[in-house]
Amino acid sequence: METEEKAEGILLTVTAEIIFNLDEGFLIKLYNDETDEATTVTSVDDYADYIINAANTSKCADFKAVWLPSPNAKRADIDLIGMQLGEVQSRFDKEIEGQDA
Repeated sequence: METEEKAEGILLTVTAEIIFNLDEGFLIKLYNDETDEATTVTSVDDYADYIINAANTSKCADFKAVWLPSPNAKRADIDLIGMQLGEVQSRFDKEIEGQDA
């Protein structure tokens, strides 16, 4: 039944959490609910690449990205990730605008 629902195109959700602080940065744990895949990335660019790939290969009609609370994250890491996510959103917006032209 679950496979049939996924084939029909329900919502793909990729969940992210900052799970660990390294001296030089952070790790982001990702979970893809369509594939049940869990992976870890070390940068926001890798996060964005994962999101793009997951959305492009998904059989679902819609997509959402969710950030979980990250109690072990440093405030500086959260701020840095937020800034970098803004840059990624700008990249996505430009790509989408180019496709609409």
